[in-house]
Amino acid sequence: MILLIFLAQEVKKSYIAAIPLFASLILILVHGIHLFTLPKEYQDLIPVLSRCLVVDFLFVGISFFGYLWVDDIEAKEKGIPTEHITISSDGHGSWSKYREDGSLLEIGVSSVDALREELLYMVHELDMKLEDALPYMTSHVAEALGLQGKKGTIQKGADADLLLWDNDLKLDSYIAGGKIFMQKEKIICKGTYEK
Repeated sequence: MILLIFLAQEVKKSYIAAIPLFASLILILVHGIHLFTLPKEYQDLIPVLSRCLVVDFLFVGISFFGYLWVDDIEAKEKGIPTEHITISSDGHGSWSKYREDGSLLEIGVSSVDALREELLYMVHELDMKLEDALPYMTSHVAEALGLQGKKGTIQKGADADLLLWDNDLKLDSYIAGGKIFMQKEKIICKGTYEK
């Protein structure tokens, strides 16, 4: 998969990077069908199929961002504007862990730092400049939602929601609505739903 993504980057053809993405999506479909149509005598395979699905989703994520990377390079070289490409997440998506017998062991929610992780991946692994990667998660999303001028930008009249990073992209300070919640890595104020 990684080799295909780098081949696509080298020849600047995003459709090559889409091959592992589609293959991973097909695997999710196949493993999902097997999981839900498994005969009773093969129920002991549920944990294995569940782990396969987790790996499939991981491959979808890697190949999707590889595709975006190659597609962005290809779009820029062809002079195609990239300002309508967005990356967003629904923080706190659910996850689950299962016992070997397939019964539910634990259920929870994913971390809200998914976008930060993707930003780090784009900068460190895909060698994108921070100023090129950041708009996909800020100003592009704000524009798509009709919130330009209020969100995703630093300008007079905007909401003053800011994350300040150090040189290693470690969160230093956090400001929301102009109010400082974290400064110099020290939490000053907590939000309504935080303990």
